Amino acid sequence: YAHIIELEAGDTLCHQNKIDHTLYILQSGSMTSLLKDPDGNLQRFNKLTRGAFINDDSLFLDLPVLCSVIADCKCTVWAINREKFEERKKQKRLKKGLYN
Repeated sequence: YAHIIELEAGDTLCHQNKIDHTLYILQSGSMTSLLKDPDGNLQRFNKLTRGAFINDDSLFLDLPVLCSVIADCKCTVWAINREKFEERKKQKRLKKGLYN
């Protein structure tokens, strides 16, 4: 259902405007989200810490990645892609139907 990604400082988890229908949950470490303005300048958008949900808009709303996300230090991230998410939802619906 979910898999673990290990990142080192400076590694990029996701890139602004790319298609990536994966929800990431930051288990440990810290990350920074960066927003590229129309002139191409990177602006720090947010500091992400343990428990942060990353890229949820892409998973749930079918949007491209809103911000690039870079590891500030060694990080552990849980990743759930859309295919696995939909599969899990279907299993829960089927299971719920068995008990109603």
